[in-house]
Amino acid sequence: MHDQVQFYISDCCDDYDDEYMKNVETKFLLLDIGVNNYFAKGFQSDLASQYDPMEPNPGKSWVVNIHAVNQRVNLIDHHLWLSYGIFFEFNSYKFNSDMVLVPNIDSVAFVQSDVSLKKNKLSCEYVGIPLMLRYETNPAHMDESFHISAGGFGEYMIGAHTKVKTNDNAKLKAHDDFNLNRFRYGITTRAGYGWVNVFANFALSELLHGNLDPVVYPFSAGLALEF
Repeated sequence: MHDQVQFYISDCCDDYDDEYMKNVETKFLLLDIGVNNYFAKGFQSDLASQYDPMEPNPGKSWVVNIHAVNQRVNLIDHHLWLSYGIFFEFNSYKFNSDMVLVPNIDSVAFVQSDVSLKKNKLSCEYVGIPLMLRYETNPAHMDESFHISAGGFGEYMIGAHTKVKTNDNAKLKAHDDFNLNRFRYGITTRAGYGWVNVFANFALSELLHGNLDPVVYPFSAGLALEF
């Protein structure tokens, strides 16, 4: 009589992945870097002639989003997630004109600089909350997964200022809200593979409050890193 040895192939590893995957994923200090612009209705980029000095240079107008905390909650089989968190948004709109925004008035106006300017920009900072649905193709190995997210965001402005720099490197800052909308809301989407993503944010609220002209809507897009 001979002893028989039988071998079995088990799918324990796959079961392990499914069983022990977390239902809540939390990440800290995620980073988005992109470019800024704003558009009139119908995605028209040209402003009325009296607001030409406010037309941004999109190649030099930047946005940096720092996601202080981002959390994902499993909704369906670790493929569909609810994503939310808190982020800080730092915007700069670079102008090519030597006309500088006037602070502390209830309309949009400009004053001609006495000297030629090397830098002329408007900066504004927000704190916000995103809320998105996220789909993962390979939830067991998210660093090898394609994912796509879509949802909305709401923000509150925490500061704004203009900064000009002359050709002889003299600098001047003016702190004011410049009639910017304190509250901003809109739609957001992102897609990518592993930790490399692209993002786009489009505000449904106007850049300026009180129906002031020009009526424009902020937009930003760029690269998002999710280590």
